[in-house]
Amino acid sequence: MIIRNKFFYGYWIVLAGMVTLTLSSGFAFFGFSVFNKPIADDFGWSRGEVTVAFSIFIITAAILSPIVGWLTDKRGPRQVLFLGTIALSLALFLLSMTSALWNYYLFHLCLGIGHVLLQTIPLSIIISNWFHRLRGTMQGLAF
Repeated sequence: MIIRNKFFYGYWIVLAGMVTLTLSSGFAFFGFSVFNKPIADDFGWSRGEVTVAFSIFIITAAILSPIVGWLTDKRGPRQVLFLGTIALSLALFLLSMTSALWNYYLFHLCLGIGHVLLQTIPLSIIISNWFHRLRGTMQGLAF
């Protein structure tokens, strides 16, 4: 009688994807609305000027999505996720040193790059490679 008490490694991949999406979306996407008014008040900018940065972030992510798909096919999801981690970390670090509106916009451009590199394109490929029968369920759990 063989007793298997090993946990399937693919479930760890789904958990890691869930954590990655939660953190990158929380910092880059959903966190913006929390800091919109305080940033405008601290720097003396209008809320419209601050919100332009979010538009830059979204447009950057939309434009780069096909490129990230191609890059994921060419280099593999592991390298794309690594680049995304570096880009998102660098963007968040640089945002902490914002002093002018133009660099606030530039750093949100970097934030958009990091966000799209860490999002659904590389993670869906990784999960699809680990699961065949439960692919939709696992992607639904991760996303």
